[in-house]
Amino acid sequence: MTTTYNTTDWILGRTTPKQRHAAYLTGIEYANDGQRPTWLYEPLSDIRAMYGFMPGQERITVSTMGPDNKKTALAVAIENGLTTQSALTRLIDGRCFESCPNRGACTGLCVLKNGNGAYPATQRARDAKLHMLVDQTLAFITCMAYEQQRCLIRQWRSDKPRDVIFRPKINDDISWHLILPALAEHGWDGWITSLGYTKDEAIFDTIDGWHGEQFYFRESYSISEKSDLDKVRRFVLGGGNATIVHNGKTGDPVPADAIRDYLALPSWVPVHDTDKSDETILIRGAGVNALTAKGKARTTRSKFVVDLKGGVQSIPVSVRIPNAVYLKQKAKA
Repeated sequence: MTTTYNTTDWILGRTTPKQRHAAYLTGIEYANDGQRPTWLYEPLSDIRAMYGFMPGQERITVSTMGPDNKKTALAVAIENGLTTQSALTRLIDGRCFESCPNRGACTGLCVLKNGNGAYPATQRARDAKLHMLVDQTLAFITCMAYEQQRCLIRQWRSDKPRDVIFRPKINDDISWHLILPALAEHGWDGWITSLGYTKDEAIFDTIDGWHGEQFYFRESYSISEKSDLDKVRRFVLGGGNATIVHNGKTGDPVPADAIRDYLALPSWVPVHDTDKSDETILIRGAGVNALTAKGKARTTRSKFVVDLKGGVQSIPVSVRIPNAVYLKQKAKA
């Protein structure tokens, strides 16, 4: 029987907080000195080569930069992030990692497996990124910090500087606030704010969804078919932020009243159109983010998508290891 490792627990168990923080600060120092840490990108490149990509440290970054992502490119700020593989992933060496431990019916509908995300090469790249993170954690963190600092430096030098936002979990629910508390405590001295979505109810124990005492890293609770809506309501009314995926049409006015009715929230709670930007997570105080179902979620009935006329949809979708097709192809090669 194959052992499945929790990605967060794996990282926390094999590196120390001091090591991870030092790696973060080292990446910033390299960027400030104008020196790319090529020797740290080399082992990451070696892992990518295992997944069929051309070797060469100069070919890779660990971050997804704002202009490279359709949605983040529309944000007011520059929104960068990390895109590893979601859910249950079998790496090329056979190890299995769970990166979304609180997932449910959303698994089969994951928006990042639609469109360009459905291409085998894209899926392999995300598998490789996860492999880099679990086996070369400190190099990964150093390179990530280096890339974000380089982005920040470019903005300082720009005639029209933009704010920089970092989203460390675009495609997973890895607990980055535990892996790298510096995101919440240091935040590049406040120059970069981090945000994310989570299905971990531990977010209810934070102050308004902010990790730490600084306003550097906030997460929105992602409502699912498993959610206790009473807890969600208390969290939002206490100043927190929650996100709901509904079956409305993208581009239509946000059905704010229907969403508030569904969650039994008063009329003063704002409902944001988060199809336009994830930055609504950073609007301080109580709030609900409205996302329309996309890709498979528009045509497949699922418990994850809320039908505002009839409650939660009732037919779950199947769950599969994201890169199973790729592994089958490799076995035949």
